[in-house]
Amino acid sequence: NNPENKNRSMLLKINTKTGEVSIVVPPGAGSYRAGIEYKDKLYFAVTSGQPYLLEIDPKTDTTKRVYTSQKPSDPFISVGIRGLAVVNDKLVASMIGDGGAYIVASDNPSAGESSFDIIATQEDLLDYPAYYYNDSIFGGAIWDMVEFNNKLYVTVVTGKSGNKQAFAMF
Repeated sequence: NNPENKNRSMLLKINTKTGEVSIVVPPGAGSYRAGIEYKDKLYFAVTSGQPYLLEIDPKTDTTKRVYTSQKPSDPFISVGIRGLAVVNDKLVASMIGDGGAYIVASDNPSAGESSFDIIATQEDLLDYPAYYYNDSIFGGAIWDMVEFNNKLYVTVVTGKSGNKQAFAMF
């Protein structure tokens, strides 16, 4: 029992044959919004003061940050990143920064941040993503991303400054 870690996110590994549970990532300040498998590794979108993409090797349980989002200088920018997809053999992830939502992609995320390219920005998404905490759905920005027929489909929260608009899809 550690009361400091009450209600904190953690990642566990469960052996479905033996029922053994082990902690892969202990409780911390971040929360996990999305997870996906890509090239025998697991990737998680982690929301925190400076959101990041976490890689886990399930064979060894080693973890590393492979991409760290721009750190928003405005405390009212929502850091709840959640979009992850695999499209055309690339890992694609949503991010957030001072300029709003953006999307990055890599065909070798294990190589780290330099392997990622920005493939879409807030401007490319017609400035639609609502990314401030006082916007709809607590600044949901890029809500989800999925692959269909080798194309990336992106849904974004569009309600800004109290406007009750819902979503748009690209």
